[in-house]
Amino acid sequence: MNRVEKLNKYLETLRSVNHDGEYSHELQVTIDEIKKEHGIGVEPSLSVYSTKELHEELVKREGVKEFIIDPHQEIVLEILTGDVPTTYSVEGPVRVLLNQD
Repeated sequence: MNRVEKLNKYLETLRSVNHDGEYSHELQVTIDEIKKEHGIGVEPSLSVYSTKELHEELVKREGVKEFIIDPHQEIVLEILTGDVPTTYSVEGPVRVLLNQD
């Protein structure tokens, strides 16, 4: 189920329980989110997307490579500035993107 489908389902639920108007604000917020998803009447904003959704979109792009590190694996990144290395290490599970765009 994608984000818009989830929002629509939530909207239906809110409408069904909004007898006294106590969920009017939540209804409007949900409608606004659906509009944002469709780019209706508002500037689209990346902040409405989850990190997972953004990651999955970036993976599809040219110039982007994904490295998937499984549990019990480690990735080590070394950045050289002149002769001075800076090293980072992370244990999996982790998904790392290399963006050369």
